[in-house]
Amino acid sequence: MMGPAHSLSGAAAWLGVGAAAAAFGYPMPWPVLLVGSLVCAGAALAPDLDHKAATISRAFGPVSRWICEIVDKLSYAVYKATRKPGDARRTGGHRTLTHTWLWAVLIGVGSSAVAITCGRWGVLAILFVHLVLAIEGLLWRAARGSSSDVLVWLLAATSAWILAGMLDKPGQGAAWLFSDPGQAYMWLGL
Repeated sequence: MMGPAHSLSGAAAWLGVGAAAAAFGYPMPWPVLLVGSLVCAGAALAPDLDHKAATISRAFGPVSRWICEIVDKLSYAVYKATRKPGDARRTGGHRTLTHTWLWAVLIGVGSSAVAITCGRWGVLAILFVHLVLAIEGLLWRAARGSSSDVLVWLLAATSAWILAGMLDKPGQGAAWLFSDPGQAYMWLGL
């Protein structure tokens, strides 16, 4: 599965949650559907943070390549430490640690910690990273090449600022996410 398929499945998962919420009488405001599907489209690339040729490894230039190398080495070390006698031999950590529930929990806890400790700027940073990844994943043909990186980053930064402002308005997102209906989905980790 390549970046576009990962991103599409992430966006589709959130839209499915939105449809389920509406079926149970708790329709999501459109900004929650939009931002949720974009964040999930970006987050769906996170498991490939252990592969040097993945979309996520190119999204932020040398910084993301360096992070991917570190995560690959960490994943490989965890694999070697937990490998059972019947497990296949590997030369890298791809599809090991980052494809587990533990990794998903660590990413969620880390994102929550950033949002709680850094406030609005932390949320904007999280939105920015996920929107860059969503653009890279969903619009991969247009987003390829070093000359388009700056445009992708500008689009993501502008979109994060606008979308965060929309979610902050009464009845547009924060009220739904942090009251009764949204808390049920947040608790489930969706």
